[in-house]
Amino acid sequence: MGRIKKAAGPKHEATVSPAVAEFVTKAASLPVAQLPAHLQSFPHQWPFPRGDLYHWIPLLNRFDTILERFCQEYGLQDGPQNKPFGRILLEAGVPEESKSGVDPKTSTADLDKRGFAPDGDKELASAILSFSRELLENCGNRSLYSSSDRLGGILNTIDLSLLASALQLATRLAQRYHASKQRGNTASQHLNNALLASHYNIDLDKVQHLANPFSKPTRSAKLERQASSSKLPGSKGKEKASVSQAAHPSSVHPADLAAIVSQQTPTANGSAGKRDSRVSEQGTSQWSEWGTVQMRYYQAPPSSQDNGKNTSPTTPTPTRRPSNLSRVSRPSTSDESHDVPSTASNSKNEEGSQGGMKSLEIPSSKFSSASPVSILNDNLAGLPKDAQYELLTRIRVADAMTTSLSTRQDLLAVRLLALTNLAYVYPDATFQQKILQQDSDEPRRLQLTYQLADLLQPPGNGDSGIPLHLQTVALGTLESLTKHKSRAPDVCAALNINVNHGILLQTLKKAAKGLASEDDTPEDHLANHTEWCDALFSLLDALPTSSPRTSETLIAAGLFDVLIDMLKLRTDIAERYHYKILTFLNTIVYTVRDAFQTLANAKGLDTISDLLDYEVVSSLERAQDGEGIPMAWRNQVIDYQIPYFQQQTLRWVFKFVNHMMSHGGGTFDRLLRNLIDSPQLLGGLKTVIVNPKVFGASIWSGGVNVLSSFIHNEPTSYGIIAEAGLSKGLLESVSAETIQEPEIDNKEKDASSPDGEHQTQSTANVPASTALEQFEARISSLRFQDREGPLARGILPAGDAILVIPQAFGAICLNNSGLNLFLRSSAMSTFFEVFESPEHLKSMSGESDLPRALGNSFDELVRHYPQLKGPVMRSVLLMIRRVFILCHSRASKQALGAKLWIDAGNGNHEAAGGIEALSGKPLAPGPQDLNPLGQNSDVIMKDADGDHQGSTLVADSTADETTAAYVGTVMKFLCGFFENSNICASFINAHGVEPVLEYATLPCLQYDFNNQYASQEMSRVIHMLVESKPHLVMPSLVRRTQLAVDVLEPLCDRKDGSPYFAKYTTPNQAVTEATDGSFVDGTTIVKNLVAVHTLCNILFEAFSPPIYNARTSHTVFTQVNLTDMYVKLIKSLGRLHRVCVWEEILLQKAMPETWKEATKVKGYGMGSQEADDVFGLISRDETALEGEEAQQGAVVNGNGNTDTAHGSPGASNRMKRRQSSIRKDENSPQFQNVRVLRYLLSQLPSSIVPFFQGLGKALIAKRRPDTYARQSAYMVADAMSTATLEQLKFEAFKQAGGLEEVKALLEIFFDEVKLLSNPSKGADMTDAAARLATAYGGIKIILNLYTQISAAKIVVESPQTSAIQSNERDRGQPHYFLPQQFLVELRMAVLPVVRSIWDSDFVDHASSSIVKCLVEILRICLESSEEGGAYKRGDKLPIRAKHTHRVYNIAEEKLKALKDMGYLDEYAREALYRCYNGQHAAQEYCRDFIASLHHDDVEQLRFPIPEYDQEPEKDTADVTTTQPAQSGATVSEWERTPTPAANMRSEEHAPANNRDSAPAADSGTPAPQEGTTDSTATASDSTASQPAPAVPNGPAQAFGEAITMSIDNLLNFPDIGSADVPGAQQNSTPGRATPSTAEQNLVLAGKVADLVTVNDLDDER
Repeated sequence: MGRIKKAAGPKHEATVSPAVAEFVTKAASLPVAQLPAHLQSFPHQWPFPRGDLYHWIPLLNRFDTILERFCQEYGLQDGPQNKPFGRILLEAGVPEESKSGVDPKTSTADLDKRGFAPDGDKELASAILSFSRELLENCGNRSLYSSSDRLGGILNTIDLSLLASALQLATRLAQRYHASKQRGNTASQHLNNALLASHYNIDLDKVQHLANPFSKPTRSAKLERQASSSKLPGSKGKEKASVSQAAHPSSVHPADLAAIVSQQTPTANGSAGKRDSRVSEQGTSQWSEWGTVQMRYYQAPPSSQDNGKNTSPTTPTPTRRPSNLSRVSRPSTSDESHDVPSTASNSKNEEGSQGGMKSLEIPSSKFSSASPVSILNDNLAGLPKDAQYELLTRIRVADAMTTSLSTRQDLLAVRLLALTNLAYVYPDATFQQKILQQDSDEPRRLQLTYQLADLLQPPGNGDSGIPLHLQTVALGTLESLTKHKSRAPDVCAALNINVNHGILLQTLKKAAKGLASEDDTPEDHLANHTEWCDALFSLLDALPTSSPRTSETLIAAGLFDVLIDMLKLRTDIAERYHYKILTFLNTIVYTVRDAFQTLANAKGLDTISDLLDYEVVSSLERAQDGEGIPMAWRNQVIDYQIPYFQQQTLRWVFKFVNHMMSHGGGTFDRLLRNLIDSPQLLGGLKTVIVNPKVFGASIWSGGVNVLSSFIHNEPTSYGIIAEAGLSKGLLESVSAETIQEPEIDNKEKDASSPDGEHQTQSTANVPASTALEQFEARISSLRFQDREGPLARGILPAGDAILVIPQAFGAICLNNSGLNLFLRSSAMSTFFEVFESPEHLKSMSGESDLPRALGNSFDELVRHYPQLKGPVMRSVLLMIRRVFILCHSRASKQALGAKLWIDAGNGNHEAAGGIEALSGKPLAPGPQDLNPLGQNSDVIMKDADGDHQGSTLVADSTADETTAAYVGTVMKFLCGFFENSNICASFINAHGVEPVLEYATLPCLQYDFNNQYASQEMSRVIHMLVESKPHLVMPSLVRRTQLAVDVLEPLCDRKDGSPYFAKYTTPNQAVTEATDGSFVDGTTIVKNLVAVHTLCNILFEAFSPPIYNARTSHTVFTQVNLTDMYVKLIKSLGRLHRVCVWEEILLQKAMPETWKEATKVKGYGMGSQEADDVFGLISRDETALEGEEAQQGAVVNGNGNTDTAHGSPGASNRMKRRQSSIRKDENSPQFQNVRVLRYLLSQLPSSIVPFFQGLGKALIAKRRPDTYARQSAYMVADAMSTATLEQLKFEAFKQAGGLEEVKALLEIFFDEVKLLSNPSKGADMTDAAARLATAYGGIKIILNLYTQISAAKIVVESPQTSAIQSNERDRGQPHYFLPQQFLVELRMAVLPVVRSIWDSDFVDHASSSIVKCLVEILRICLESSEEGGAYKRGDKLPIRAKHTHRVYNIAEEKLKALKDMGYLDEYAREALYRCYNGQHAAQEYCRDFIASLHHDDVEQLRFPIPEYDQEPEKDTADVTTTQPAQSGATVSEWERTPTPAANMRSEEHAPANNRDSAPAADSGTPAPQEGTTDSTATASDSTASQPAPAVPNGPAQAFGEAITMSIDNLLNFPDIGSADVPGAQQNSTPGRATPSTAEQNLVLAGKVADLVTVNDLDDER
């Protein structure tokens, strides 16, 4: 606790008003002596909206410092106050902790001049506490306040006024704790200590001492004799007793609170009587009996070590100790105990040093001769610590009771405030036990609840009554008691809520009388009256929910009559409470039966209409006269000009009326019709709607909501609304233009008709078709024209105002006249400008669900009014294109988006590639009418040239975030708009696909765009489009991805293995652009890396489970035939994946050590810590965890020396040097380039692998797919497995394949660990720590892979396995697959390797994670689950049938139908091929895609049938070379000819060292030649003339994640070029592609199979 550590963020700073900022700044720097006056100058009525405590953090921290110094100066933090208050702090000042200087000292004369009393420090503390309470009452984020421990110290003060101020502030903290507890666990009956410590860090025992009841006064024998001698002569019996008791306040019952603080002295029976003259003469001296302090406490006996010697008695008889079982809080009242009064000193003398129960008595005479502080100091010595606060409390009570009436009132206020605190803090049971248990024993009239109600009674018999400030405290205590179920009924009963003349209603009537007064009231009295009214209405709000049927009782007693009378008041002070009354009515009217009818019977609706009319007119006049809310107090929230309290009243009037509309029914309809006909209401609505900037967004949106509710609930009321000009006024307000009236014949004019009625009739005569045509023509003319003036100037930039407009459009269009009026206006086209306006964008970005809600509203508008479907679609498309143009132009004008920097000379920097690279190059040329840039593209680029500002290296994160906000807002809108699948389909038919896909390749996207919500929203939108019409979306999406990858070919085709980006990232080297043409500029490369990253995420989302129909069995793969495109894209992405990993490794090896941690992507990596370590994400001079465990805490560095772990003494110094170096380098272009490249190179592989995984899951959708679908699935699966396998291949090991490659890698890592763990003499120990961590990480990754492929649940029970599993009748077919046999072969490949590791010494030094993996693999293999059905020794092996590639057959009748529609034969064939002969889909493909293409681009944008799926000519000779298709996929001619049936592995290819370590080729797995595209051959064709680059393996988890995609290449098939096949390598000719896996298997066909059986696996086990 103490000072606030948090700081205000941009969101909080944006809402601070200039006046608050200036006040806080000044208050935080003023001298302490000037602070109270400055705080007093702040408007305490708080005439503006609720603030934010973040704005006041500097001032609150200064308050904390002052209070801390205050407690230290007067000893309050250690115990009771030890000296009286003075002016110490005011004179010396309080230096701030954050400042080196001190506050200037203030002289005594200056303090006197400022009006400070001798105890000025107390005034300072009181002012701080009072102002802090106001902040907590009127600000949000109250949990920031952390000075509650200072309040705990102030509870030790002797001053009652300061104590009351502290408890008032503590009450707000207690309310905060209660609210937090209610949100967390409402049923808890225990204190939440953690929550209590953060919200209310005050000693509850102290507060309970303050809340304890007053003790009954006791008189000593001397006082008793004085009382006896003072009896009147001649009095008899009861008269004597009556006079005696009237003369002595000791007869007042301690529980009779009203009597204690009243001017009258009650009689013996407790009733108030006339004041006796003799009592008046004696004055306050009669309360002296309350000034006697008596208390008993337990004194612990001193220990024997205290005096250095043994003080135990010499006699064997044990010392008798007094009992401590008596009640401490109730001292004895016997007369004998007071015959000889004893002081504390006498008690000490009597008891000596003995421990036990002791008593302390201070006579009342002491308080007349000494101050309470001195009395307290005299009696604290020797008193136990736990008894000191009780003594302080008793002294405070005694002094207050004997001083004056005002001090007794202050004392009661302190007790009630303490009770209020505990009522909010304690649970019900605890509060009842600790506080109210004794109160329950009292008579009902003297119980606390009823006594509090008595304090609210009006004065009588000439008494002045209870002061307002004490009544305010009593009201707050009653409210706190309503939070306890056991006391809430008592509160209602004490206030007599069931009768009109009860205390509550009488108090409300008293408040109404005070609100009606317009007299000039003193400032202090007005403040007290305001606080009293606030407490009264707060109690009224708490009563309805306190106990059952309270609301019904209040209404029956006539509450509404009193509240409506208050609403009729028009005074300034009454305006403060109108909105509170409306809030209460809005809450209670709809929860109580017949409450609405009761309100109507009391003329409540008429009163509300009158109030609305008055407030609208008066507030508008005051705003125009400059009497509204001052400009200095305005911020983003305060967008209105009218006074605050009138704004609140209007806001709640509209809420209340709108609430009535939504709860219609029964008699409501008649009452609502009458309300709609009210001229006051209609006039007020129109005034608000046509003046949005005067009334602000909240009131304006409320008025529009009322208008919409009127029409929706009562459609026949449109004539009345139109006559009043509401609908026209709204449309003109939104569009900021006047709606032109159509020309009408003179015959139709009716001079006698009112203007509004004539307007409605004439509008209805305009044909809807004509208005619709004019509307569409107007939208078409707006396509890319520049608009003058600010965008959406008629719409307030607030979420509420934006959201209600589409709903109002729907309400107006409900009537034909309204529809025509809407079509004649430009409101809808103006509305969509909010997506381009920066102000409106900021508002929508702050409310995450607002754009989606807008989309839902327009979806509903289109569904309800089909005639608006076309105009809305065109408006949405126009908005999408305009936002795209806006974002596209920002790339070049402001140098936004991903880029690499180069030196431009003279210390300046510019983007690599210049403006051309910043502007980006369109990846997918589209039709001319669909190109979002349209004809204005040249103009935009010209403007970009002129406004280019990218010559200097600047931080553009804010502008980049704005660009992402533009994209995210549009995509969220489309998400809501597409929630109806029919709307999504119509959008696609309106050529909306290409404009949306263009966003994925925007050049202004920042490098980490895919880490923001806009990327997720974009993926979801395109997923909806794909799911709706995949045949129209997926071809373009895949093509865009392929084109983006093709731009990166220079990066993928590096031959020398050197880092491609070294010229941009090498420190201390000038970054210049290459001039030889060998490099594509870095900006173009990173922009396309961002595009590929984005498109891969979109593709992954496209293959995710469907959104519209979750139960469908179809996938995107089976709905559109893009196999050839998938194969080519997979090959390209696989190469890119490998290159990214390699480039990242080279980048990290070359960058300085200080840059590694600074540029590390936080929270992202390769999927595991081990993978991160493998790819160099550790520092060379730091210790790797695995290496520490292996070498028992010692790490060898590059120089052969030994350092300690991370906690070494030099670690802190190294960290400081690194931070200093980073601050120096972070503005260099190299550092910025490294940050960008490291993010992209590390994250792009993480997006490619999920796409592969999603595509693999979508390959098989049905249990038994048809032959062609299975063939296509195997082609894609083979391409993915080949691409995955290439990630594992070093140049030296490219002859190996499948799991054999993984095994080889594992052996390399294993040998590396053995070498580094036990280094031999002369061994290379360079970078030993990093190498050791890499080896350990690689071992664990491979063991994790083994764990997955050995588990039966992953292999046998996966959905893909179930889909391709074969029946017995398929035995011998090419696609025959036996999962159990496949599982046996996988386990046979894994088990020997794991067993060899388990038997080695490596296990003794390995980490626990590696050992767990080994144990898990052994457990899985030894359990031998799911192996039933696999081949055994002696089983007859199945002989596979030959496989012939199947060419897809085009349905002739559907082809003829498309040709009859006018489409060319090649286009019709392409459509049917891509749409799997779907007639309707193919027709859409031709109509919406091919037929709409511009003739110059048609061949480039088409997706022709691949050559391998075209029927061969009959006279074509058989060849053995591959035939490349136009799409890039290839197929070998051997796949079209008969092939040998068997596909078994030859025995001669088994490893010589361990025959059983490799599984058989394909006993039960599907034949790889079935439909398998020769993707490997294609890859070899493209690089046959050039050696493959020396690129090491990619991330191993990519192979693990793709395990379920394909199983062909996981088997240990050697390449056809291996030495095991004679002549294969030697006879290869240049340009001849390496045969695919399927071809290799055919060469091996017919040889003896080396089949792995269950028996072989059992032998290994």
